[in-house]
Amino acid sequence: IADPHAGDVLYVKTVYAPFKVYENGKLLYSYGEKGSYPAFFSDPATEVTTVTLGAGENMQITLVYSFPNSRSSMMIYAPLLGSSTGVLEHLLREMGIPLAIALILMLMGILLTLISAFLIPLEPKGTAVLWLGLFAFSSGLWTFSESNLTVFLTDNPDLLYILAFLGLFTLTVPLLLFAVRMLDLTQYRILRILLVINAVMLICAMALQLTGM
Repeated sequence: IADPHAGDVLYVKTVYAPFKVYENGKLLYSYGEKGSYPAFFSDPATEVTTVTLGAGENMQITLVYSFPNSRSSMMIYAPLLGSSTGVLEHLLREMGIPLAIALILMLMGILLTLISAFLIPLEPKGTAVLWLGLFAFSSGLWTFSESNLTVFLTDNPDLLYILAFLGLFTLTVPLLLFAVRMLDLTQYRILRILLVINAVMLICAMALQLTGM
């Protein structure tokens, strides 16, 4: 039961669970219906959105969630009620700094990758700069795509879902390659084996994601 003012919105987050929002029994918003997201997803991606409410007293707001197909548990996040400006200010306070750090990491990654293009022809160890740049970019991409603020501002949860897992899965490969190059450990067979395992696991993880398994 709520008493929204004119222009108030309901901020809702759902993780891999379809949901619907009703106001006094009337459907206002639905998300995650079958066919509304890529077929290789087992469940819809995490969504963060606002739903505009009507003004009035003792309004009955009902949220109905459907259980995810691919998980044994479901987490429900508390909704927020207020003006759209107030909701945005709350998100900026809570998540603005991590998002800014993620953007800086991605920018650093791109710059280091560009710098490595000039260093590698002059010094073979310049590849360490390349791997460091790719690691920074992967870290930033993961954080950027996982942020509720990013989902809220871009309204493209499916793409962000793919980018988040791509950033997460690729983290270890450039990090390990950076360590091998910086410490000159190329002669150690165990590290080469670890690199191969990491690369194979990356391919397998992405294949499982993109086939819905």
